[in-house]
Amino acid sequence: MEPQWTRARVIGIALAVLILGAAAAIVVYQFHGSGATKVVVVVDPGPGGTGPGAISQPLVGIIIGPDGKPVSNAEILLATANNLIDVYNAARRAGPSARSDKDGRFGFAEAPTWSDLVVRCPQGFAQVHSGEMPAEGRIVLRAWGRIEGVLKPGGKPLAEQTIAIYGQIAPRAVPTTNPNNPIRYVGGQGRIQLSQTVVTDANGRFIVPRVVGGNVSISRQVMEGPANARFTRAYTAAVVNVPSGQTVQVEIGGNGRPVIGKLMLDHNDETLPMAGAIESSTDTQPRTGPSIPPNWAALNEQERTKIVDDWYRIANQPRFSAPIIVSADGSFRADDVPQGQYRISVYSRALDPMEGKYEILADGSLAFAMPAMPGGKSDQPLDVGAVNVHVRPRVKTGVAVPAIEATKADKSTVKLADFRGKYVLLNFVFDYGTMQQPDRTQLERVGGMFHDRFKGDQLALLTIVLPQGPNAADHTVPALEGWTVAAMKDWRQHLEAVYTSAPGAYLIDPEGKVMSKFVLFGNSGYGMLERILGNMKETAPGVTVVVEKLLDAAATTAFDFKTIATLSKEDAAQDATFSIVDGRKANFGGNVKILNDGQGPRQDKDESLMLTFNPGTLQGRIKSDLGKTVQIDQINTYAWYKDSHRWAQVYKVYGSDGEGKSFNPEPKIGTDPASCGWSFITAVDTRESPGGTELKDDIRGQSGVSIRNPAGAIGKYRYLLFVTFATETKNSYGQTFWTEIDVVGH
Repeated sequence: MEPQWTRARVIGIALAVLILGAAAAIVVYQFHGSGATKVVVVVDPGPGGTGPGAISQPLVGIIIGPDGKPVSNAEILLATANNLIDVYNAARRAGPSARSDKDGRFGFAEAPTWSDLVVRCPQGFAQVHSGEMPAEGRIVLRAWGRIEGVLKPGGKPLAEQTIAIYGQIAPRAVPTTNPNNPIRYVGGQGRIQLSQTVVTDANGRFIVPRVVGGNVSISRQVMEGPANARFTRAYTAAVVNVPSGQTVQVEIGGNGRPVIGKLMLDHNDETLPMAGAIESSTDTQPRTGPSIPPNWAALNEQERTKIVDDWYRIANQPRFSAPIIVSADGSFRADDVPQGQYRISVYSRALDPMEGKYEILADGSLAFAMPAMPGGKSDQPLDVGAVNVHVRPRVKTGVAVPAIEATKADKSTVKLADFRGKYVLLNFVFDYGTMQQPDRTQLERVGGMFHDRFKGDQLALLTIVLPQGPNAADHTVPALEGWTVAAMKDWRQHLEAVYTSAPGAYLIDPEGKVMSKFVLFGNSGYGMLERILGNMKETAPGVTVVVEKLLDAAATTAFDFKTIATLSKEDAAQDATFSIVDGRKANFGGNVKILNDGQGPRQDKDESLMLTFNPGTLQGRIKSDLGKTVQIDQINTYAWYKDSHRWAQVYKVYGSDGEGKSFNPEPKIGTDPASCGWSFITAVDTRESPGGTELKDDIRGQSGVSIRNPAGAIGKYRYLLFVTFATETKNSYGQTFWTEIDVVGH
């Protein structure tokens, strides 16, 4: 598969010049395969490798083992802008790959632009940066290194402890001749992952059989936090150099000196689980760059490389860190701390069980120095004394919300207590004059979605603006559609600190108690309101909703429900025009024409014949124009997918004849259709639980919905509006894959 300079080259260049112009740079490769020849013409895209000329280029080479012999069946992986390479594991986003043949040769006939090439096989490993392909494509492997170690913090072996191994492979610092910009970084670009984990045995021992040679960081992975807020934190335990083809013995723990002390909370009206760490507080050399001598440009390449390599090795040395074990009385201990300068950092954090959002409850820190010790080891603990911990004021769930009083644009006063008896969504905006956080456009859209999901005036939206900077006194209160807006120009003096120590949005129940704190945007708050409100059940008088589900093998292209008709090619919506009124359709799904083609998907992931909205979408609006007023007897909707959160259906449907003066043919999110010429027909919710908590991946099925009036017709309408909602919010892909919408009528 090596490039062959043949007659095809001359012909290819001539044709390319005629077609593309003489200024284009042309590269032609000819590949000989099994009985076939392939010629690839590549146009040089110029600097940066972008533009219309960035055509895939061929890439060939040969893999040579550490013993100098060709290696067969070696795996060759390319890192591109769209994928990663996980050196030790299968990558979550795999890219182009190939295998070497019996002679060690490999080839990519049309390799995309790549940053790194990685070779791995039992004999060893190699990495090649783009632009540094060896002469004649000859890639020589380095034999794997090996680590054998034991973990014994405080001198005691620790069993079943996860050990993480991190290689230091990229990017690489390369010297330049410019003293003002003495280094450039080559390769990596974040596309290479070089980490793996092992678990210690009963004696604290661990073995890592395959390690890329070079500096390797070894860390302990420790589970921390209270039962409902557990998380994993990595602590750097050692950094070792692993020569290629050799085994390194590592003993972690049993050196340095223990550190003890006690946490002192500034107030303690509740039990706060504390955790923390000891970390190196200073670097042995600045990380900003190497010290450059005055004669930098006159140095030879080898001298400059040594200066850069020495700096890079030290500057990228991971800092020492060790976990702190905190007892119930606040006393703490950390083991194996060597000589040096350190900082103790402690904290307490909680997890909102409804939303999965972490919040810092308390924190504190203390700097100290560990003195030298004979032989680098001592069993006598260093007592650093008290570490003062600040408990942050915060709004607490289940507790009455602190009072708020602010001024609206008309100079009238609004109080939080004015909304007693309703749910209140309370949000704070930090206003910097030319910039507001959150942005007003986002607030209006979010407010519209919340209003659309609630029935009537159950929910009040209250935004309190907190002016920032010296011009607070001149602040103008903005208008936000759907929100009550008021400002507190002197909020630093009058607003309770619980609101500002950890800003967020709050849902307050009708009795004035905090139900939850959450991030206003995205799925979090919306999902919480879903669970509070429960499944949608409202219907217009006389309207009923029939729901059927087919699971696994019962879900077929026949859509064979018992009481709901299958997909129709003769219903009243066959000639209807479907359109998206609001919301973004996902590009990986079909277009709106699939909703009335009577065809349906060919299997449960035939996404081109299904319509869905973008991941993360909470609401979308779809309109059907039947072309004329129709007496509608039934509206039947269908969904099918391999995951239950994508074949559940949650929506409201409205109808209109389009005749009223107030008729708005395309009401956007936040506009109540009933206020602009649309009649509410029914709400549909096929889920078993509020918020769709039962919906899971890999539960295959179909849902069919039939909206009917047993006593007669649903109504006479030309237009139908489907206001769709997310089916569940723990998964950003909780949007229905719509298959078909049929209208039975005349």
